[in-house]
Amino acid sequence: MNRLDSEKYVAASLIDERAEDLYENAPCGYLSTLPNGLIIKINSTLLSWLGYDREEVLFKKRLQDFFVIGGRMFYETHHAPLLKMQGRVNELNYDLLLKAGGVLPVLLNSIQLKDDAGVPQLNRVTVFNIIDRKKYELELLQAKKKAEEAAKAKATFLSTVSHEFRTPLNAIIGIASLLDKTDLTAQQAKYLDVLKFSSENLLNLINDILDFSKVEAGKIVLEEKYFHIRHLLNSILYSQQYKAQEKGITLTLQLDDALPEYMYGDSVKIGQVLTNLLSNAIKFTENGLVSLQLQLLEQEEVTCKLLFKVIDTGIGIPEDQQAKIFEEFTQASPEINPVYGGTGLGLAISQRLLSLFGSRIYVSSQSGVGSEFFFVIELPVGQAEVTQEHKAIGSEPTALKPLKGVRLLLAEDNEINVFVVSEYLRQWGVYFDVASNGAQAVELARQNTYDIVLMDLQMPVMDGYEATRAIRSMEHEQYKRLPIIAFTASARFDYKDKIVAAEITSLLTKPFRVEELYATIAKSVSLDSLEQDEECDAKAPYLHLEEREIHSGKAPISIQEYIKVTRNNRDSLNRLLLLTIKHFEQYKVDFAKALLNRDAKGMGDLAHKIKVTLQTLEAVKLQRVIASGRSCLATADKALLLQINNELQEAFDCVVVELKKHLDV
Repeated sequence: MNRLDSEKYVAASLIDERAEDLYENAPCGYLSTLPNGLIIKINSTLLSWLGYDREEVLFKKRLQDFFVIGGRMFYETHHAPLLKMQGRVNELNYDLLLKAGGVLPVLLNSIQLKDDAGVPQLNRVTVFNIIDRKKYELELLQAKKKAEEAAKAKATFLSTVSHEFRTPLNAIIGIASLLDKTDLTAQQAKYLDVLKFSSENLLNLINDILDFSKVEAGKIVLEEKYFHIRHLLNSILYSQQYKAQEKGITLTLQLDDALPEYMYGDSVKIGQVLTNLLSNAIKFTENGLVSLQLQLLEQEEVTCKLLFKVIDTGIGIPEDQQAKIFEEFTQASPEINPVYGGTGLGLAISQRLLSLFGSRIYVSSQSGVGSEFFFVIELPVGQAEVTQEHKAIGSEPTALKPLKGVRLLLAEDNEINVFVVSEYLRQWGVYFDVASNGAQAVELARQNTYDIVLMDLQMPVMDGYEATRAIRSMEHEQYKRLPIIAFTASARFDYKDKIVAAEITSLLTKPFRVEELYATIAKSVSLDSLEQDEECDAKAPYLHLEEREIHSGKAPISIQEYIKVTRNNRDSLNRLLLLTIKHFEQYKVDFAKALLNRDAKGMGDLAHKIKVTLQTLEAVKLQRVIASGRSCLATADKALLLQINNELQEAFDCVVVELKKHLDV
């Protein structure tokens, strides 16, 4: 053998040796099997993972012997047939049994070698250890679970906070209504109009903004109705007038003369965007002018295209910062917050709201000169006669068109709520039946014909969702078309999806506004087809209660809403007061039992049932004690629970004593 041949021989030997070493100690497992799975070759890496010696495996074990039972079934039914059919399989997930016990998660890749006649000869298998990947997947699942729990906690928090916001806001709205019935100067009446508009608008905005999960999930929808466009803009401008006057800024409104009088759309969300833009303009303007402008760009037969502008002579925005101001929690510069305050959320929310209209906000600005924010939306034009009907729905209950002839089913288990709703239904001439649980509601719906159903969602025996599904499943087509209105005080964030799934027509929240209840019924029936009865609108005898009796700042409750509901009829008021006293005496016992037994569900159910009555009576202290008991139910010791129970009993007694003071005995 010459020198060259000798070098080639040595090189070939080294290559074979290195290839064998690479096979044996590769970072992944290798093995070869006969078509039946019998292992005829395996590398050291895989043997080390499995904990076996080579002689324990070679020609003694099949690949499928290392699979758990489910893996063996999958191998026989899917893996082997697929390998035979297409000659390879990739990234199949298996758990391999270890000699010492336990399993090793792996990914298998197999390729089948065949002879010239196509007969399978050998399977070559590559095994990847994915234990680290499994750990990572588990960590991801745990992180996902924590995120979902955090989201649930946030939703619960927002639900509680939304209630805390609504309670004082309902008081503001109620006081504004009382003021409206007193003698006012022209200037005071003007201020009161702005107060009523702003507080009602704020209540609507809070209901949307606090439900922040809807923003994140893209579940905010437009709630369209007819509105007076000039009145909307005048009210928005006037609500900002005081802030502008404080800074000595001129605030102007410029409206196109060709504007239609009425529009159809979501005036609340349009108002929210314009209020935010105006508020920002005033905040960032030290002197000069802020102007709200509306121009009619195009008008067709039923729609018009509108250009909204808010122009100011404020500090302006540098060009390189103009895109950033629409990002959440972002402001034009770090100096903005210490001087002007704010969270940087307003423009981001406004941009999202406008996206529902298929629009967006644009900005044109120059530092030290001022800014112009503008957007374009297209809205249907409102019809005057239709709008007048909607306008009537917002009037006082005594001025509403009678609803005599309407047949209504009220499914509600709270007797006080039944009393309140019944008073209005009688005033409007509505024929109605009452079901105290879902099963009764289903049976009454089967026996009688109704134009509309008001369905409480949380009732004994059968809840409102199940009852609605049962009614919808009835044989006749009328049950598919029957308007079923969810009637609930719930502030949870998942109930709207459940309402859709149950085929409930729409939603009316408690506590309700009188005009909302009327509008809900009126929308579901044809007013023109109803009987007219002038007597159903006759006023009941009025009481002459002094203002201090209606509401005192020191009193634990206010019966103002009770007087309004009963239209100041002394007999009706007495019945409602006695009914409330009876229920509160029972609530006192039931709450004590649930609290001392740490019954969280029982406390929750009771809190839901009493919620509307407490809000109607403005029983703030009792609400707080109940909330305190619920919040510390799981963590409080026995002594603290006893203390809270004592406070709860005292709060109930205080409310009952106050209710008895108003009885005419």
